[in-house]
Amino acid sequence: MTCACESVHKFPCQFPGETEFFDFAGRQWCRFHLPLQDADGNKSAKVRGDNGWEEGGVEWRKFAVEIHDRLHAALRSSFLEDYTRANLQGVAIPPNFDFTGAADKFHVNFNRASFGDEVSFDGTAFTNEAGFVDAIFGGRISFLSGKFGHRAHFEGAIFSDDVSFAGTTFSGYAGFEGATFGGGVNFDGATFGDGANFDCTTFCYKANFKAATFGNVTRFERATFEGYADFSDASFGVGINFTQAIFKDVADFSDTAPAPNPDTARRDLALRFISFRKAIFNGQAIFENRAFATSSLFDGAIFENLAQFHGCEFHQGMFFHEADFRKTIGGNNTQTAELEQSYRTLKRAMADLHARNEEADFFALEMECRRQRGSVPRLERIVATAYKIFSDYGRSIARPLVWMGFLLGYGFAYFYHLAQAKSFRAPGHVLRFVMEQVVTPFSIWTNRYVPDPWMADYLKDHPMQLRVPATLMTLMAITLIALFLLALRRRFKMD
Repeated sequence: MTCACESVHKFPCQFPGETEFFDFAGRQWCRFHLPLQDADGNKSAKVRGDNGWEEGGVEWRKFAVEIHDRLHAALRSSFLEDYTRANLQGVAIPPNFDFTGAADKFHVNFNRASFGDEVSFDGTAFTNEAGFVDAIFGGRISFLSGKFGHRAHFEGAIFSDDVSFAGTTFSGYAGFEGATFGGGVNFDGATFGDGANFDCTTFCYKANFKAATFGNVTRFERATFEGYADFSDASFGVGINFTQAIFKDVADFSDTAPAPNPDTARRDLALRFISFRKAIFNGQAIFENRAFATSSLFDGAIFENLAQFHGCEFHQGMFFHEADFRKTIGGNNTQTAELEQSYRTLKRAMADLHARNEEADFFALEMECRRQRGSVPRLERIVATAYKIFSDYGRSIARPLVWMGFLLGYGFAYFYHLAQAKSFRAPGHVLRFVMEQVVTPFSIWTNRYVPDPWMADYLKDHPMQLRVPATLMTLMAITLIALFLLALRRRFKMD
């Protein structure tokens, strides 16, 4: 009789000396590969804790002794000859199993293993290579204060519920690419070496990286954060990649550390070569008090909510090209004022960097928030609305010219209608009159003005029917020319 491991998992059972087998889900299994549950969720004796699998029972003790012996045995690896190796691939670890304090020089292979609830790796030292690729973890798993040496592989791992890596040290590469954290994950105070990789990882609840320390080249590309993403007070080396990451809740990258004590060295929390290119922030994005020490890329990023950069130090390489800040009105006046203030902070930062186009963009966002805030006087909001319509808050050179074209066209149509009422059909004369209101403003009010024949009756019998529209047209034309010149100056201004 052989273990069903090979037929199910497609690799041979690494426990060939086993003679005791357990019937489950229509197959025979060795005690190590005996699954925790079948495809329908029916629990095996390992999980139920009966038939010798209760903690401390006969089967439990046999299982635990063999597992710990393998962890400490000096087995030569065919592909890692310099280190010892424990091959526990595909093993099913029962709930409440304890690896606490296990420490040895070994390469351990837990790839495709499954772990029950409340399994503890607290204080465990995997000093060389540890593989948990495609492993499945139950709830409340703990790697508290663990140590990973050369490489730690959790690619494709599934954590069904909460897991803690608080205070854990990853001295070398830490690979979590494609992993899924179904519950909250806690990396509070964890330390990563160079090359931490969380690409395409899914965090279903809170991801706590508060005060974590990362080495160089940290990757969260296309990662998805369903819950609160807490990177406050986290320290990063050179090269942090959040390209196309999705933050569906609050993303907190703030520096909340107190002012440094003169006698104590402060952790370096500056961000160097960080990229949020095409990232999506559905919740608040908080970067308060952070120092951006080198180029930082936010090009193409989408901010659906409040973006807080108060107290930040900005590098000349800050890049917000085609970043989309979408929220300009809150649930009440206070929230709208907070949005207005956040854009004012970014506007002032871009002004300090002499980034005029970005400064204008954030000014427009600030004005849009203010225009929609109910506590602002009505007249100011009306003027702001006109400023938006006619020149996009001073950002558009073309828009005043387009409106000027509409104005001249409408003026020509109106005055030509008046001319036809007097049986005067000379469009050239009407066009000249329209242009006079732009080139020689208010001339129709002067005594020296010589009207065309069709205007004489109007000026004599109904002067306001001609003069008032002409005056309004002049005022609109002057306003549009002024807006055009201001936009032109802003666009090509050189300090």
